Amino acid sequence: MSQSSPAGPGPSSSASVHRSIFGIDPIDEILTHIGGWAYTVTQGGTILSSPEYQTLDGSPPEAEIEIEAKIGRLIDTRTNRRLELPILNETILSDSSGIRFESNMSSDEHRHYNTMLNSLCPPDLTGQRPTIKYKRHQEVDYFYASSSRGEKVRVTKDFNTRRIKERGSVIKKRLANLEVYCPNRAFDYRISINLEIQAPEPSSSSTHDYERDKNRLSYTYPGIRIDLTQVKVDRPQPSQQHELEVELVPPTEGGTHSEDGIAWPFSLVSNTQLLFFLHRSYRLKVEDRICQMERQVVVDKIGQKGDHGRVGRSSVVVVAADVDSEGVMASSSGCATGLSCCS
Repeated sequence: MSQSSPAGPGPSSSASVHRSIFGIDPIDEILTHIGGWAYTVTQGGTILSSPEYQTLDGSPPEAEIEIEAKIGRLIDTRTNRRLELPILNETILSDSSGIRFESNMSSDEHRHYNTMLNSLCPPDLTGQRPTIKYKRHQEVDYFYASSSRGEKVRVTKDFNTRRIKERGSVIKKRLANLEVYCPNRAFDYRISINLEIQAPEPSSSSTHDYERDKNRLSYTYPGIRIDLTQVKVDRPQPSQQHELEVELVPPTEGGTHSEDGIAWPFSLVSNTQLLFFLHRSYRLKVEDRICQMERQVVVDKIGQKGDHGRVGRSSVVVVAADVDSEGVMASSSGCATGLSCCS
């Protein structure tokens, strides 16, 4: 008489399933690399104390470290099309030569994000998350030549009153960029670290080189600000762009990003990734793959029964994850409208 082994816990079992035999989760290499990279670039948040940036009296300059993720697309300069690499998942590029980053999207994509972010602004009555605050800014940037190593002085003024904004005259010094390629998503992203150093406002007799109008909606959440901006530039020729950025903001007044340890790269990257995931085209790509897998299951079953008839839409039932306009995951039955795999 054979002895059967005890059945292991199935999907419906209440037995807990441990993540690993070591009792810890594997290291997220993307977050670890971004955190270490930013720590090195900013010298642990102390870069403003380095001799390179000290003022004449030896004190640090009046400046801020800016860390942000811009959403856009990596373009192969040889083909002038979006980059295509033989990889299957999100990847940090070690070499960005021959690649340019375009931080632009269509007006329809911009509108989609505007609607989605607006839906998150009503207060959360359950108390499970802080309230997201939003504010519109209409500003104009004027760019002047600077005697400081060829960098530009950016003067930001209120669009209507033309009064200079608080801390509105700065020199933006780029420290480093990190390009992240996302083949499964509609966009890639670039993480940038910059210094915004306060500069004297140019004299009224100075002539600016060019200007940039910004119509911006800012959505602020603890530690994070998401900016949706419509930008109009008059140089080299009049143009309009639609931009989406995720920027770190100090958790408290006078705080620094370095105080947050691993929390800040997780917050920056996870919020950027979720914006991708909630984008309509990414949802359709995921649902399309699920639809193809489900269709193959049906084809296999029909083949086993000897029925070689055509598999149509009514033959396939797909249960896929969907995201509604409020960003809530919901189960939806049936194929998403417009998916060719189920036609």
